[in-house]
Amino acid sequence: MAENKRGADRWTPPEESRGVVYCNGVREAARILDVSNSGMRAHFTKEIPAGTDIYAKLSIVENQSPFYVLGEIIRIKQLPGGEWEASIQFSNIKQEPIRKDIPL
Repeated sequence: MAENKRGADRWTPPEESRGVVYCNGVREAARILDVSNSGMRAHFTKEIPAGTDIYAKLSIVENQSPFYVLGEIIRIKQLPGGEWEASIQFSNIKQEPIRKDIPL
């Protein structure tokens, strides 16, 4: 089990949980590893530098509406096989879209 550096309870979604993340002007698919009320860990196919602001639409519970988050990549590391694991700290969480200018 990973050390909990967030100070908040983590929830591990089903293996197939995905999100759409918008950062640096590009949409990127992410596989959600765990999520809490303060952040999440996710796998990406591309490196997203630490300090990058993100906007995401997350669908982690089947038959439930997605939710939207604003946040920042606070850690990134490359994994064997070429994927990247990012730790993201949330600054805003809503049930409706936060950024009307970015369709997800």
